[in-house]
Amino acid sequence: MADGGPGASVFSWRGLLLGQAGRPAIPLPDLAVWPGQALLALHPDQEILAALALLAAGQAEPQGELLWQGRGLPDECDFQGRLRFARRLALVGPSSGLLPNATLFQSMCLDLEYNQGAFPGQAGRLAMGCLEALGLTALASLDPAGLSGPDSYAAQAALAISRRPTLFVLERPLDLLGPGLLGRVLGAMKEKAASVGAVLVLGRLAAGYPEGQFDRILSLEAIPSKSWRGNDETSILNG
Repeated sequence: MADGGPGASVFSWRGLLLGQAGRPAIPLPDLAVWPGQALLALHPDQEILAALALLAAGQAEPQGELLWQGRGLPDECDFQGRLRFARRLALVGPSSGLLPNATLFQSMCLDLEYNQGAFPGQAGRLAMGCLEALGLTALASLDPAGLSGPDSYAAQAALAISRRPTLFVLERPLDLLGPGLLGRVLGAMKEKAASVGAVLVLGRLAAGYPEGQFDRILSLEAIPSKSWRGNDETSILNG
């Protein structure tokens, strides 16, 4: 297993392969994110990073060992089990979805009430406090589904923080967020994760990231882009 602290990691993979139909599978370097840590994992290919984000979110079938808090997700898991798994993770990326037909503030309040048991008034104060800390109060009354680019990514990050998951996964945040806002987002996520959760950032370049926010930086360039992608635009996991 990759290096880390005592006890079970929040999330890890070992001996995993990325595959594309009809092409050789490519091994991934082992990875583990430990409680209280923020890990920056780097690779220059955005398609590979997108595939890894889906893998971490449990939205793709892995080939190899993938563990959540020392345990794998059963192949046959009932709806409630899948729902509990989904609530432990917040995936923020260029194509991630948000709750439609509600403002960002309303979406955050609903998450706080439903997932954390906050009373309506308390949820409102917590949601607005989070938006103020991130400098995103101008987005509070907007419909997240109508946002795009940096505003959409920032709104997703705020909603993820309100969910208070065990693992935050950010896909290519510096492609859309400036270093200042990204630093505030990472700081808020690390505060929420505290000693039991973790933050995993999948990025293309090390330059520009607030390195002081990360406990470890890992290069994933052992995954060769050209041999994995080939000439086909369609990529899958465990192909």
